Amino acid sequence: MKTTYFVNWQAGSGSAVAGVLEVKPAAIVFTPADGGAVAAVPLADVQIVRVCPSTVELDRQSGDPISIESVAAGALGTSLDTAVKLAETLRSLRSEHHRIDEELGDLRVAVDCLADLTNVRGCEIGLLATDLMRRVVHHGQVEERELYPAVARLLGCESLVEAMLFDHRAIEGEVRDLIHVDSGDPAGLACVFHRLDALLTTHIAKEEAIVFPLLELG
Repeated sequence: MKTTYFVNWQAGSGSAVAGVLEVKPAAIVFTPADGGAVAAVPLADVQIVRVCPSTVELDRQSGDPISIESVAAGALGTSLDTAVKLAETLRSLRSEHHRIDEELGDLRVAVDCLADLTNVRGCEIGLLATDLMRRVVHHGQVEERELYPAVARLLGCESLVEAMLFDHRAIEGEVRDLIHVDSGDPAGLACVFHRLDALLTTHIAKEEAIVFPLLELG
């Protein structure tokens, strides 16, 4: 996908300035042709991308709206919209990773105490673990729908996507086992949970250390 465009850039009610715009993984960077100051707008600051026949308009969370005139407005708008959506997906997935990590930490402590708890409390922990893992499966479906196609399309990393999908199938298999563990079998619950914990923790670490940075570097 093309990422560099010759445009006229107008911030708010200011004058339009000719120059080169580059769509990067984390920001839109405009370099004026007259040697003026470079403008960088973080993708996280872009709320709406509007595509008109010859212009692309950006509404921002902070700062003036921006109007970008270009003969390639259609392609530029598509590129910007894709970049903004990918950046939002990465932010959302990172936030979910953080929540999953916190809940896993709490469950590790609870599962390690199962032998000393009543059956009722043990069942509650089993339900909490099952609820978290159902959400993990949904999280994986979002990654497969919105993130992994970008990895394959932008980076051509088919083997990386296959490795991540392999992890997902393994996690889903363990989740099915967790759902079917007898509520009166704390040892069985602990065994399946720890397997899931190890798989999920390793998978998230790979995404945070490899997949996300690759997309952000473009």
